[in-house]
Amino acid sequence: MEWLATGRSDASYNPGYMFLYFYGLERRFFVDQSNEDAKEIVQEVRRLQSLYPDNHSVRRYLGEFLDIAMIAETDLDAIEPIFEKQGWELPFSLKYAIGAQIDKGENLTADWLLSWFICHPETNLRTPATRCRDEFAALFRMRFDRRFPDGLKVTKPRKSLTASYRAASSEFQGSANPTVDGKPVPDISGLRKPVEIAQELADEVMNDLDKLSRFLGRNPDGRGSVEAHALLPSELWDAFPSEEMDHLKSWASDIVDRGGLVPLEEVIGRLEGETNEKIGKRQMTGAADALARLGFGLAPDPRFALRSPKAEEPVVLFSLGEPIERLEEVSDSYRSALIELALGSFVVHADGRIAEPERRALEDQVSAATLSDQERRRLRANLEWFLGRVDKRDSPRA
Repeated sequence: MEWLATGRSDASYNPGYMFLYFYGLERRFFVDQSNEDAKEIVQEVRRLQSLYPDNHSVRRYLGEFLDIAMIAETDLDAIEPIFEKQGWELPFSLKYAIGAQIDKGENLTADWLLSWFICHPETNLRTPATRCRDEFAALFRMRFDRRFPDGLKVTKPRKSLTASYRAASSEFQGSANPTVDGKPVPDISGLRKPVEIAQELADEVMNDLDKLSRFLGRNPDGRGSVEAHALLPSELWDAFPSEEMDHLKSWASDIVDRGGLVPLEEVIGRLEGETNEKIGKRQMTGAADALARLGFGLAPDPRFALRSPKAEEPVVLFSLGEPIERLEEVSDSYRSALIELALGSFVVHADGRIAEPERRALEDQVSAATLSDQERRRLRANLEWFLGRVDKRDSPRA
């Protein structure tokens, strides 16, 4: 009685007292079905929920009430997509909003399909979608709009939407049969095709964010770094701009213009902000991936090199001609040509000097190989590193 008399707003009281009050509100709404104060009841329950934002029971029971009852207060156009999984069923407000759109013959936007997908109990959200939440949503929208520029057409289901409400007081069960323009709303619960389309899009997006996700898993504070930004799919660069990336691109261009040779430790330092005395293959691979997304290559090719350079040794930066998303996807011809060049380079270093005919023979190998223009650029840069930096004492073992 004190809590009621003092304005029903003091959150220091045990929420159990609030629930006693709430039991009357839910009975008034579902049992008495009073239309004259339905909107006021919904607004009051929303206010009560805000008093105990961290209480699980309040969030659950008042949230379930509001999910169904909000249609008495909220215009259809004002209902917004939900991007948090709410439980083991699709939220009623989501089913209501999407069903009403389908009934009107409207195509679904990316946000509504994404909301449907995220809230659906049977969909699969892997780590990249949760660790890279904002990037996942942005890329999903881009891929959806590219595939469905006019929105997604969904076949209208025959079943009509109904809602069953079990009172928080456990004293009764309520129900709702929503309508739009006086007609029943189609129930989307049993539709499979739109969810399958969303899963297909989501899988594609999650795969493209996998490298960024793994990087952030190893470097929880790495979001916003040059390397993290470089691992973004290029479509997202404008949506997630980075001034540091612009500086990196300018630096790489200057290095290439000056001939391309630069100590490996300087490359890693530019990408990671610091460097260790020993630089591993994983660091080199990450650096190569980051530079490739800016349109620059790194030699030796860290995925295929027979040996890795030391931190103080120079590597070769060069232009790839265009940004590359997946450096690991090369032809068998490229792999074979790279191994042949490596072995040939060890041979020509055997006497401590490189004769001009030997150099021309290796360059002719590059020209004769059946490769794409981008692979030929990569092979030529690796040859430059082989000829300039391979120690004659090294053996050609991997």
